[in-house]
Amino acid sequence: MRSSPVYVIVAFAVLFGTAFTRVDPAFGVEDVGTVAVSLPLFGPAEVDLPVRIHETSGKAVDLVAPELVSLKRDSGAGQVTVMPSSVVVLHDGKPVTGIPLAASAREDLVVRVHGLADAGTYTARLAVGAATGVEVTTPVTVKVRSKVAVAWLLILAGVALSALLRYLIVTYQDGLRARARIGLLTVRLRQTRDTLGELDEDERRVLRSVADQIDELAVRLEAQDHPAPAQFDECARKVSGVLSFVTCARRLSDMDDQVARDLLDVVKLWLDTPVDADTIVSRRETAERALTDLSQAINAAASPFGRQIAALLADVDQALAAARTTGRSDAVNALEPAKRNLLDARAALAVNPAEARRLYDLASAVRDTSGVTMGSARAVQDAPVRDAVTADVSNPLRDIGKKSRRAELVVTIAVALVAVLLGQQLLYENQLAWGSSLDKIAAFLWGLGLHPVGGTVFGGIESLGARISGGSAKE
Repeated sequence: MRSSPVYVIVAFAVLFGTAFTRVDPAFGVEDVGTVAVSLPLFGPAEVDLPVRIHETSGKAVDLVAPELVSLKRDSGAGQVTVMPSSVVVLHDGKPVTGIPLAASAREDLVVRVHGLADAGTYTARLAVGAATGVEVTTPVTVKVRSKVAVAWLLILAGVALSALLRYLIVTYQDGLRARARIGLLTVRLRQTRDTLGELDEDERRVLRSVADQIDELAVRLEAQDHPAPAQFDECARKVSGVLSFVTCARRLSDMDDQVARDLLDVVKLWLDTPVDADTIVSRRETAERALTDLSQAINAAASPFGRQIAALLADVDQALAAARTTGRSDAVNALEPAKRNLLDARAALAVNPAEARRLYDLASAVRDTSGVTMGSARAVQDAPVRDAVTADVSNPLRDIGKKSRRAELVVTIAVALVAVLLGQQLLYENQLAWGSSLDKIAAFLWGLGLHPVGGTVFGGIESLGARISGGSAKE
């Protein structure tokens, strides 16, 4: 009797039924989800993957320690398999190779993976098996990003390069500014020359000396031997000093005062000293004090009392000349001490008016007893009063460029702070896997002002400087 195909199938199923029976695991593994970790500044990262296992059949089961069956990193161009340096399974902080799971119990394990050397997104699969051979796998996503300090440094490097490029541009602009300063000095010296009117030979020589020093700065600048800012300042002071020197020299022509003329020689020495000389600062300071003393002496001589002294001195000189002509030795002997007293009174007038008055009174008493006439004295006293002399060796160009340089420094520091904070917000905070080569290049270019993020362009130092100063930013 032939066997029915149905019987054959039934017999086969009974004989091999066990092989086709689906065995459900007696345990479950909860989803891990996403794990985030920061990459150390030096060396690879270490990441702990939490694994929670729970028994589901109501019977105890022996489990094999979880195993990392795959680890891949998203390189941007595809998945790249990563081989960690080591994988350790920990239970209560101790390495284990297996774990007994009691009925209806839960256990927490940690799979510690060593050797993640690159930032990025990793995809891992963990397998948990039982002694019966049943295995459960679960996916894990690992986000590894570099330290925020790396982003800061790269952004600051971009800002620094931007500042360097700007510095080179500013250096070129400084050359243009130096040429402008030379032009201004030349104009100021020419204006001084026009103010002074007709010059004598000594005054022309001093003016030529200062003009030659300005021309020397121009020649050195053209030869790329950039003069120091202090040398420009010194030339500017000399332009002011020329006017004070000539004014004092002309006023001293009416005064027979050797001390004042010695002070004038000190000023002339400074004006003739090259601006790059080692002694230029000390000579200028000495000349400034000399001009101050000169101006005080000249202004004191122009005061009402000073004009009285000058008038009496003129009378005494006239009487001395007449006494010497007529051979009156008694008058000469009386008038010569009076003249010395008047010269001392004129010298003391600016610093010690009381002493000047005492000396004047002594000389006036001699005049009254010698019968000297008042003709020349009256002429001196009635002469027009001249303007007061001022001692000025200040730098008329002292503020050119200084404020702009200070402002540029402040703006550069502000740019660095804003670039780091804004770059951290836009580039780093929302990127748990930040730190790839492309990310680092983007951070550097952001600091340089060449990389847009989310429609925002940093724009670099010049752009932010325009925003701070109220100008239009360059997008």
